[in-house]
Amino acid sequence: MSTKGANILRLNKLILKGFKSFANRTEIVFTPGVTTVVGPNGSGKSNISDAVRWVLGEQSNKSLRANKASDVIFQGTEEKKALGYAQVSIIFSNDDNSLPVEYQEVEVTRRMYRSGESEFLINNKKARMKDVRELFLDTGVGKDGYSIIGQGRIDEILSNKPEDRRAIFEEASGVSKYRYKKEESLRKLEKTEANLLRIKDILYEIEQNEARLKGESEKAREYKGLMEEYKKVDVSISYNAYEKIEKNLIKFNADKDRLIDDLKLSEIKNKEVEESTAPLQAELKKYEALIDEIKEQRNKDLRDFDINRQKLEINKEKLRSIEDKVLDNKLKEKEHENKLLESEEKIKTLTLVKKSSEETLLNLANELEKLKNENASFDRTSYDDAINMGMELDKKIEALRLSIENYKNNKNSQNEKLKDIEKKIRDKENDLNKQNDEFKKYNEELNDLNNLFSKKEELYKKAKDDITEKVDDLAKSKENYFAMENDLRVLQKSYEMHKNLEENLDGYYRSVKEISKAAKKNYFKSNSRLVVDIFNCDEKYSLAIESALQSNLQAIVIDRDDDAKEYIDFLKKNNYGRATFYPLNRYNFKSNENYNINDKDAIGFASELINYDKKYDNLFNSLLQRTVVTTTFDAALRISKAHKQYRYVSLDGQIINSSGSIVGGSQVKSSFISRKHMLSKLMDEINEKKNALEDAKKLLINKEEEIKSEKISYDKLNEEILSINEKINTAKKEINSLEINITFAQRDISEAKTQVEEINKSFEALDEHISQGNNDLDALNKEKEEHEKKIVAEKELIKGFEEEKERRNEKLLQISVEKSTLELKLEKTVEDIAFSEEYIARSNDIKESLANDYKELSQNKEALENENTSIMDFLKKNEELEQEYIDKINQKTDEKEKVLSKIFDLQNEIKSCQEGIIAIKDEINKNEVLLARNEVMKDNIKEKLSNDYFINVENIDKESLVKASTKDLKELQEKIDALGDVSLSSIKEYEDTLTRLEFLRKQYDDMQDSKEDLLNIIDDIDETIKIKFKDNFNIIQGYFSEIFQNLFGGGEAKIYISDENDILNSGIEIEARPPGKSMQSLSLLSGGEKTLTAIALLFAVLKSKPSPFCILDEIDAALDDANISKYTAYLDRIKDETQFILITHRKVTMEISDAIYGITMKEKGISSILSMKLT
Repeated sequence: MSTKGANILRLNKLILKGFKSFANRTEIVFTPGVTTVVGPNGSGKSNISDAVRWVLGEQSNKSLRANKASDVIFQGTEEKKALGYAQVSIIFSNDDNSLPVEYQEVEVTRRMYRSGESEFLINNKKARMKDVRELFLDTGVGKDGYSIIGQGRIDEILSNKPEDRRAIFEEASGVSKYRYKKEESLRKLEKTEANLLRIKDILYEIEQNEARLKGESEKAREYKGLMEEYKKVDVSISYNAYEKIEKNLIKFNADKDRLIDDLKLSEIKNKEVEESTAPLQAELKKYEALIDEIKEQRNKDLRDFDINRQKLEINKEKLRSIEDKVLDNKLKEKEHENKLLESEEKIKTLTLVKKSSEETLLNLANELEKLKNENASFDRTSYDDAINMGMELDKKIEALRLSIENYKNNKNSQNEKLKDIEKKIRDKENDLNKQNDEFKKYNEELNDLNNLFSKKEELYKKAKDDITEKVDDLAKSKENYFAMENDLRVLQKSYEMHKNLEENLDGYYRSVKEISKAAKKNYFKSNSRLVVDIFNCDEKYSLAIESALQSNLQAIVIDRDDDAKEYIDFLKKNNYGRATFYPLNRYNFKSNENYNINDKDAIGFASELINYDKKYDNLFNSLLQRTVVTTTFDAALRISKAHKQYRYVSLDGQIINSSGSIVGGSQVKSSFISRKHMLSKLMDEINEKKNALEDAKKLLINKEEEIKSEKISYDKLNEEILSINEKINTAKKEINSLEINITFAQRDISEAKTQVEEINKSFEALDEHISQGNNDLDALNKEKEEHEKKIVAEKELIKGFEEEKERRNEKLLQISVEKSTLELKLEKTVEDIAFSEEYIARSNDIKESLANDYKELSQNKEALENENTSIMDFLKKNEELEQEYIDKINQKTDEKEKVLSKIFDLQNEIKSCQEGIIAIKDEINKNEVLLARNEVMKDNIKEKLSNDYFINVENIDKESLVKASTKDLKELQEKIDALGDVSLSSIKEYEDTLTRLEFLRKQYDDMQDSKEDLLNIIDDIDETIKIKFKDNFNIIQGYFSEIFQNLFGGGEAKIYISDENDILNSGIEIEARPPGKSMQSLSLLSGGEKTLTAIALLFAVLKSKPSPFCILDEIDAALDDANISKYTAYLDRIKDETQFILITHRKVTMEISDAIYGITMKEKGISSILSMKLT
């Protein structure tokens, strides 16, 4: 055995809390020798080896048998809640300082929370995972070391890939720390090269800017000189204007004081005159009250006088009506007498005719007699009485209607008079409403004008503030515009730089560059293009496509293979090197086979993800033959296992070839394809920036126009304020005039309404008469309706009789047709006689009625005449009293008019005073406007000097002022404008650019030196790794042969490096010959033989460089009883040199244990531990 076994670094203890199934704090103490962990399947015994891996920095979820990182935290059970974190601590004794720390005991702790946060501690001090990894480098302990050997590590040795076995040999050879240093150096080299490229780009841009900034800084210095002179002239002109305004303000303030004194005197006089109108107004009201009192008394005393006067008029109308009726009755009476004589003569004649007819119809006497008796049996008396009564009612109705009409005519006459007065009132009220509306309108207008005046004043101030704000905003916009111009120049320069790189074929082979240059000069007869130039693709696929094509991107595409000769001759002749040519006529590869990978991470064939002309179809199908693009390298690994016939390239450029080789690692992002994308992107940005610059320029113009427009508005506001003030004064005058007119209109309306009341009172008597007449008329009409119903009933009876008579006549006609004419004649004669008799009887009744009417009318006439005589006597007596009241009212009205006249005179005087006050106020307002305008001009000058030059006008040194005019200022402005756009920052930028150039050039040189140093370090590390790996490999090879013979009881085995020329990356091959068999590859051995051979190799590694401890996790599971005895026997021999922790369920293995820990699950899902030390 090697003496290296005396290593004192030993595993003392493992503490778990919340890790996987170990929910409770669990402490495992490891003794020297062999400690065995046993337990049934699913009890959690393998979680112990997982815990050791995890605390030593294992990141792979697969190695930890988890789906995600947080799966290592106790997930909870039905009885116990899930925990919030997992923690594992591992404690080593470090008595011989094997670990590079000054502690005799080293404790490493790892803790992870459900939030994803994780932390490492070394002896309770926070550390990085990198610190933990470096602590155990070359000790055999660590996540990649050989201190933890499970079925996974056995599988690596048994793998068909020699490369998988290499990690164990590197850890045992002590080259891990060199490999780690090399990786660190390569990362530094990559960063250095990236920094060099970046600094080179920056240097190029800065050098391009240097010349421009030099010119701009010189122009800026000239601009500063002109601006200093402009400032002196502008300050001098402004100060002179300020002094002139100060003088104006003194004069305007004096004028204002004088006008205020005049205003006070005018207001005092106006007040005195207004006060003198108060007694007159009281006197006016007194007279108006007296007049109203007299009118009220007159109405009370002469109420009967007015009623009788109206009654006299009504009686006169009645008398006229009676006289008309008497005359009408006389005419009717004479007419009736004439008609009566005619009727009597007619009866005589008809009686003779009747007698003759009766004799002729003697033969029909019986029947005719019967018929006459039946006809005569019908009594018409009631019908005739009803007709007469109806006529009487018609007469009464007519007389009463005439009486009502007279009353109505009288009322209409009064109504017309009332309408005239009411029309007068309406006209007056309309005028009053109009005046009130005008009064209201002028008041509202005055309020609006006052509000408008206030708003305009606010707008005036706001406009001034807005102009100042917009001038500041314009300055900021100009700065923004210049910054955008600068950004555009930077983009354009960047575009030019990348374009130059593309045009100069930067990064391409020399042969490709020279052919491209010659082709541009038409040197060759045939056409040619680079592969990179004949297609394009989406930017997200560029890295994958570039990785897939690699150097093919620089290949030259020609039409025919004969064309290649002139290009090759050109390269040979000029010694330009070699190039690859793709003649299109030689490529007949049609297309990829049908795509049959159904996986979301397989994007598609590379040839289908690029765009090109159809004629290059065969070429790209060949170059990208069966190349599939995947989302990630993990996806490529997974898919390639199921579809090995394809070549895979991930989006980040890792490649898995169909042969099984893998090309990958870190690399510089795509250059040739991405450079084309960058050119396109820069051009888009340049166009976008140009558009934005154009918009910014328009915005500047718009803002300048807005400022001009607002200055015009500012001046207009001042004019509007003056105009509004004049309108306010006009409105006040109109309001005073309207107040006087409204007073007179209200008086006229009051008088007219009094007349209306008097007429309305007379309507009461007329309405009473009309109402009584209408009531009487309604009663007569109802009576007439009753009589008409009676007449209708009588007519119905007659009608029935006549119908029966008609039927009898028809029967008579049937007996004797020849007698029909005679019968009809006789019937007619009888009817005529009856009619004449009826008329005579009715005429007598009418005559009697007319006589009665005449008598009644005469009586009514006499009564009315007597009543009229009585009324006229009463009116005569009261006419004197009426005149007395009229005289009194006229007297008081005259006195009232005198008082009104005095009031009007005083109001005219008040009006004159108010006009004087308004005139003075106008002068004051004009003066205040001038004061305000000069104050604004004064403030503007102060603000201008303060804002533009940071000068307080009160503190100006007058000796520093210069004599200058606005012409001088204009000339200076023209000179400044002639300079065009000026960047004041360019002075500082130019100085900073020179300083930065010097710094970057030095930094570039330093980085070049660092790059050379790193390359030398990497070469040295590679050489050291080769030597150490080779030396230790030979030692392990000797031990492997020895241990193989011990375990198998003979035979032989050997290991060798697959490729001696590539020791740094080559895999390890294993050959073995168990006793009685021939030498053969590991893959041809039986399962048990393979496992025992792998164990022999692991023991050889341990012997070459013993690990402080070794966890063997069920590596004996595949061994049969014979082989396991050999395995345990060998372990028993070496357990004094290395501390072994065995996880097993084989009894033979347990027999060599010094201590046994049993893992059980007393509670479902929670592991607990039982310990047993064996002596």
